[in-house]
Amino acid sequence: MVPSAVECRAGVSRHRRANPESNGIVERFNGTVRDEADNDYGANYFQAEAIIAKLMHHYNEERLHATLGYMTPATWHRGQPEELREQRAGRIATARAHRKSIDRQRFTQAACAVEVSFLSPSVLSKLT
Repeated sequence: MVPSAVECRAGVSRHRRANPESNGIVERFNGTVRDEADNDYGANYFQAEAIIAKLMHHYNEERLHATLGYMTPATWHRGQPEELREQRAGRIATARAHRKSIDRQRFTQAACAVEVSFLSPSVLSKLT
């Protein structure tokens, strides 16, 4: 048997519709769902439930959030965000070192090519 609203101590909250000042959290959620679903919630309750579940999964498990340091909410709330940040910092340092060595090689090759191009063919023939 489903408990009644009175048994669950649920009350009635009266506030203006689509007014973020009255109930900001719910309005933010509704706005995000409307934007992501293009105002298409399906033809019935079950389709709407599936669409919203898909959106919630994407929002919590896949989408990176800037305020969480570009992590998903699921990663953040499961703990160890500092460990993930350290791993990222290590990968970034490795990538920077690799890029630096590639840039050094390219610079050296370019410098050698410039030196050779300054020598005229007559000078090169005397050197050989």
